[in-house]
Amino acid sequence: MLRHTQQTPNHNQGFTLVELLIVMSLMITLLAIAAATIKVNMDADRVRGAARSIQSYLLGARDRAIYAKQPRGVRLILNPTNPRTVSSMIHIQPTEPWNGQVQLLPRDPMQPWNSLSNPMVRVRLRFPATLPNWQQLNQRNLLTSNAHPRIKIPATNLGVWYVIDTLDLNGANQDILLTTPYRNPNPTGINNEPAQIELPPSPVPNEEPMQLPRGVVIDLDACSTHRTDSPGNKLPNVWKNFNSSPFAYKKQLDIMFSPRGSITGTAAASGIIHLYVTEMTAADLQLDAAYSGSDPAVPDKNVVTIFSRTGNVITSPVNSTDVINNQDGSNSPDGIADDPFFYPERGEIAGR
Repeated sequence: MLRHTQQTPNHNQGFTLVELLIVMSLMITLLAIAAATIKVNMDADRVRGAARSIQSYLLGARDRAIYAKQPRGVRLILNPTNPRTVSSMIHIQPTEPWNGQVQLLPRDPMQPWNSLSNPMVRVRLRFPATLPNWQQLNQRNLLTSNAHPRIKIPATNLGVWYVIDTLDLNGANQDILLTTPYRNPNPTGINNEPAQIELPPSPVPNEEPMQLPRGVVIDLDACSTHRTDSPGNKLPNVWKNFNSSPFAYKKQLDIMFSPRGSITGTAAASGIIHLYVTEMTAADLQLDAAYSGSDPAVPDKNVVTIFSRTGNVITSPVNSTDVINNQDGSNSPDGIADDPFFYPERGEIAGR
């Protein structure tokens, strides 16, 4: 007799549509969080990497100066879309001075540039057909009044250096005026003298600029204790054109190293130069270096510091400490950091 065994049916239960939607929502949320975290880390790495690249580029120019026993340097190139930021840089070297003949025109009280109250002697290029002439140098940005180059008259051991103040190169003659009166303010007739003009450094031939990573810039205005009160006050004043309103940065932001490795030239007077490296979005929003708010999100930021006396270049984090001393002795935030460049200036380590 056959015994019939009843088997319990195997119910293979699957996921319901609601459960699948819940799981998929959780996965999408986790992926979004992971992607945001990865993006933040990548942005931070990009800014820190840019700061280290700037440091290496500057130290490379310093090594070149020591090895060649001649000044070498770096020119910061303004960002064409935001000329208050820097997006690239290039190595530079001294340019051979201009040598030629000039004419010192006698004083003419009928001319505003040679009145009794302004006893300047007009210096005229004697042979403008000889190249390079002053107009050509001006077109190459090697002879500009904004740069205030110097001219030596006469170009001998007995010559005196004068600073060029004004260029008049558009007429039939090519003339310049000086910031100080010529030693002989009233020459009789036209005096011919040999002269030499110091020209600014020029890019190293056949060398391409170093581009900062996309979305990373040096924010010039934020190289300061507070950008709205004193924009760029941690930069050399010779980099700024105060005659414009608001002041603008000059096209030639040069950092030159001497054969001894120290900073040379007019930028050396700053003592310490701070280059604030951050995201382009933060520069467009005009955020201070010490910005520590949350709306918008705090950008990643670093500072590259150049010490003029030694030529040493270091990178440091930005100090975002926001504490002031009240009259009662207590401390409270005021919305502005004490000193965003505290660490490189004091030799402190972040976090201590």
